[in-house]
Amino acid sequence: MLYKKNYKQVLSRLKELYSGNGKDKIYAVMDIPNRALQNYADETKCGETVYPDLENRIRFWDSYSLHFTDLEDDSIPSSYLTEFDEGLYGGLMGGEVRFLNSPDTGWISSMTVPFWKDLSYATALALPKTGDFWYDRMLSQMKLFADACKGKYGCSHFICINAMNLMFELRGGTNSYYDLIEEPEAVLKVFDFAIDLNRMVQDAYFDNVGLFEGGTVSNLLQWIPGRVISESVDPYHLTGRDMFEQAGKEHIERLISHYDGAVVHLHANAYSRLLPYVSELKKLKAVALLDDPYNPRAIDQLETLQQRSSDIPLVFVTITYCELLDMLKSNTLPGNVLYKVTEVPSVDAANKAMEAVRAYTI
Repeated sequence: MLYKKNYKQVLSRLKELYSGNGKDKIYAVMDIPNRALQNYADETKCGETVYPDLENRIRFWDSYSLHFTDLEDDSIPSSYLTEFDEGLYGGLMGGEVRFLNSPDTGWISSMTVPFWKDLSYATALALPKTGDFWYDRMLSQMKLFADACKGKYGCSHFICINAMNLMFELRGGTNSYYDLIEEPEAVLKVFDFAIDLNRMVQDAYFDNVGLFEGGTVSNLLQWIPGRVISESVDPYHLTGRDMFEQAGKEHIERLISHYDGAVVHLHANAYSRLLPYVSELKKLKAVALLDDPYNPRAIDQLETLQQRSSDIPLVFVTITYCELLDMLKSNTLPGNVLYKVTEVPSVDAANKAMEAVRAYTI
């Protein structure tokens, strides 16, 4: 991997973490200054946008990933097909896809304008095929990005939009909750179809992008052995355990069963309520904890969260560079965690800190 000189060491360490042998160690992804991201923030505006020019996106990801070349952390640089966010799945079913530019991350994400007036559409569900606009666009972009990054950096898997997530794209949030209560049989038909739709999308990724060194490149996990998917349980953040277990868990597990495992991400408002139940998903490999404004950070309650996660590795746990150094000195960093270290001043500072990270033991 041209843009990551120590990638062999990284793969070995990540394999250790996800195999369950990293409980007494720590791992870290260093968020160093990135000129490509700074330029992107200077050149683009936040807000709604259109489907981008893919050559421009490739140039951005190439420039962005280049900054990882001499970085000796536990990251694997990768492009992320952010345009294939939630909106891809609604688009594949005929919805209007809209895009949002986020200059601070370099992402252009997507969602669908809800377009089902009612659940009568659930009686005539069909998978997209060659010739359908979004199906052809999906395959074309996958192939283009896979070719562009080959030998230099990875191409990350992307999100699954399963169960209630797909309902949100079709009916909107409020209608979806009402539908589940008032017309559960029709909703479950959509859930069953969502498994087939997500399998089609994820299989297309593995067929066209493929594995790297026998594993899946991931924006959350960095890299993990086997064919591993990225699941979302966002709609259940507002409901809690009962709805997740009654109308979500089974269908999520059914999708995961077709692969070697999954990572699930949680946002801060669900750390305490959903983590214990999400951690029980069969074939779960890790849980990503994504901090949000105005909510307690994962790092400030990490030991408690670990007790609720059944020894599942926790990833994307955000900590500042200064906090990391202080906790390394005091030996108070919980193990079995892949930390996301922010405010790192330079590559040299990151590499020096990584010496302590690799030597650290619980």
